[in-house]
Amino acid sequence: MRGPPVVAGLTAGRTQDGRPHIDGAACLVHGERAWAIAEERLPRRKNAGGAERALSAVLAAAGMELPDIDLFVLSTCGEPVPSPGAPAFLRTDGRWSLQDLGIPPDRIVWCPSHHLSHALHAAHATNARQALVCVFDKEGNTGERNSYYLAGGGSLRLVQSDTAAAARGGIGAAYALATEAIGWCGDTEAGKTMALAAYGRAGADPRLLLADAPSGAIVAGGGPLPHPVTFRQRADLAATVQAQMEAAVVATVERLLARYPVPQLCVAGGVGTNCRLLGALAGAMPELAVRAPYAPGDTGQAIGNALYGLALLGAEAPEMLRQPFLGVEEDRGVVAERAVRRLGQPLACGFDALEMAARRLAGGAIVAVFTGRSEFGPRALGHRSILCHPGDAASLHRLGASIKRRGWFRPFGIVGPAHRVAEACPHARLSRHMEIAGPVGGPWRERLRPVLHIDGTCRFQAVAADDPLGPLLERFEATANVPFLANTSLNRAGEPLAETIEDAIDIVLATGIDLLLTDSGLFAGSPPR
Repeated sequence: MRGPPVVAGLTAGRTQDGRPHIDGAACLVHGERAWAIAEERLPRRKNAGGAERALSAVLAAAGMELPDIDLFVLSTCGEPVPSPGAPAFLRTDGRWSLQDLGIPPDRIVWCPSHHLSHALHAAHATNARQALVCVFDKEGNTGERNSYYLAGGGSLRLVQSDTAAAARGGIGAAYALATEAIGWCGDTEAGKTMALAAYGRAGADPRLLLADAPSGAIVAGGGPLPHPVTFRQRADLAATVQAQMEAAVVATVERLLARYPVPQLCVAGGVGTNCRLLGALAGAMPELAVRAPYAPGDTGQAIGNALYGLALLGAEAPEMLRQPFLGVEEDRGVVAERAVRRLGQPLACGFDALEMAARRLAGGAIVAVFTGRSEFGPRALGHRSILCHPGDAASLHRLGASIKRRGWFRPFGIVGPAHRVAEACPHARLSRHMEIAGPVGGPWRERLRPVLHIDGTCRFQAVAADDPLGPLLERFEATANVPFLANTSLNRAGEPLAETIEDAIDIVLATGIDLLLTDSGLFAGSPPR
């Protein structure tokens, strides 16, 4: 008897008229097993589109080949949903399609809505039982702007949609407009605008007009915007678009909840990566459980598409897809051999490695972590992370200026036990995927000041007791009397998150990270300072 179906969720490499898509990914599901990887991780090229390498990687991890897949589900955006039989491109140059690979037409399906794919991923990843799922985006398929669903009882129902007729552009479009005016890429660098907003003074700009319209739609203004020249002008524009977006979204969610009173809110789409927005929602409605999935942007379409395919085949979605650690796990023996070959014998192993790492962190060292399967999504969540003492200003400066080489105005996140996160920042009490930023209060505001943003906020990852970082956090608290660690992604400037142990070692050696902590032990990176 044949086993459970095999479904591949993919992001199309390009539109039907030849425009390339960025942020490609592939997800493969077989029964309770699942793998997912972003295309960018494999060629080491940020925001790489298509799913050619990603599909090959998840197939190899599963020990399968293309003929083993029962259903391929794809999605696209910025165009109508392709007709059945339309080319399913897996590369941005259009040179590799599923049809070219001999896949029969009846095994290729297009998700009927870009926003539905986002919503499916959000509802499943956040375990939404009675939830309002809001998809706030730059655009979806033709006509889609912002879409609102009710999730519960295993179903997902569209209750309202802001169409192109009612909203000239999605929220993401207005945010991209401001980001481009500041001088960055609107599609890939909106996070810089979010960080810069804390340095500015919010005003009112009708060219952005992120207002709650009488139609019930969120209307994005038409621009164009003049390019600000000074830092103050750029920061003021960032603050203005952030404040207008927060006000519009909060008003819309409050109106929807008055009509559909549910205890949970899930935010998806590209705007779902804006952790300040999620913090504003959590602050405005403290009784509401505010969440976002681990991959709210377009890479998450691979997950949503796989979920849509499973539903078509009448199969259950695996529990594994509720958590983000979906990458291809390397053999521990291989990890150990390569680390020893390039870094030398480990300084310590097992519990001793955790003890030494905690002591070195307390003393100002910067530690890279490589363990298990990689995180799927835009943020490091402890499997491919760089950690340091959150109260050590000198270490944080070195991390930002010398290792990450990121803009000085961009803050780092914090990881800690969920109950301690709730003490320091109630807004972020449910921030499992580092998706919520909020004000830090009580004694922690002073103790964590070096890692906080200019406005006293921080983005948090609240981990459960059985999280792989749990033992290290315990040892660090015992050593430094601080239950948190600063956490950022294990990558170099302009590169995606590390995927393999070779990627991790390359980063450690190139940037001067002090130590690399793996399941095989603690290794010295750069010479001790």
